[in-house]
Amino acid sequence: MFTCARCNNNVSDGVTCSGCRRQFDFSCAGISEINFRKLGERRNNWRCSDCKGVSTPVTRDTNASLQSQIEEMKASLAFITRQLTPLATLVEDVKTIKADLAHLKDSTEMAHESVRQLSDSVKSIDDRVSCLEESQNSVSKIRDTLTMIQDDLRIKEQLARSNNIEIKGVPFKKSENLYNLVYKIGEVVQTPIRKEDINYIARVPSPQGDSQKNIIVALHNRYTKEEFIAAARKHKGLQLSGLGFSSDLKYFINDHLTLHNKSLLKEAKRLASDNNFRYVWVKHCQILVRKSDTSPIIRIKNENDLQKISREKD
Repeated sequence: MFTCARCNNNVSDGVTCSGCRRQFDFSCAGISEINFRKLGERRNNWRCSDCKGVSTPVTRDTNASLQSQIEEMKASLAFITRQLTPLATLVEDVKTIKADLAHLKDSTEMAHESVRQLSDSVKSIDDRVSCLEESQNSVSKIRDTLTMIQDDLRIKEQLARSNNIEIKGVPFKKSENLYNLVYKIGEVVQTPIRKEDINYIARVPSPQGDSQKNIIVALHNRYTKEEFIAAARKHKGLQLSGLGFSSDLKYFINDHLTLHNKSLLKEAKRLASDNNFRYVWVKHCQILVRKSDTSPIIRIKNENDLQKISREKD
């Protein structure tokens, strides 16, 4: 970039006077860029209009330069003469070029139209992508909301079972009296359950389709339920023979977990075993894990909490 000595505009290309060494753009220099390029080595001797008006002493170098310029002009004239010889053919070539240019112009206009259509298509796609991104954000928010609702429903579903006891492993007998059965279990664990303490009692099908149905006991009072389960856990190895069955198989008394929490408990036990956790238990219908006696207790509420088992360090 330089500043033209005549118009003071900043330009990126122009000419330099060999006399005063000032720089001009082509317009202020009075010469077109094409003609300036045609000067060849004579460009080094170009002078501005101001310097042309000043007479320069003729020296031997000047004469030599003039002689060189004359020779170049002669060579240029000879070349032009040779080029003008096949003028007729050249005219035909020019016509052909014009026709080609017209065709090229049509092709260019078609290309411009195609580019315009493509640009419109790209803009339409951009608009759709923007809409999709907005929809994706909305879907993400809806998914988060649904997750919150689902977690809330699961909490409420488990809360509805907070007074329930699940008894697993007791074989079915015809004409069985489940009230008497629960009463016997209460005597075994030394925490009696009266009939008036029970809201309802029934056998329910197993989600795995087992032929043996578990017994669900819904109590009126949660504290009675917690005392009963705590007492049952103190009596490890409860056997059916203590209930009048001719079998030494064990039966189990637990909180009545939802299907989702049962699945979480199963996965928590697997991960705890893989990561050397010592404790996995359920208290007040909450799944709890602990790696050691001094480690913090981790509550497992959903699938994301299961990752805490893998991340827990000693």
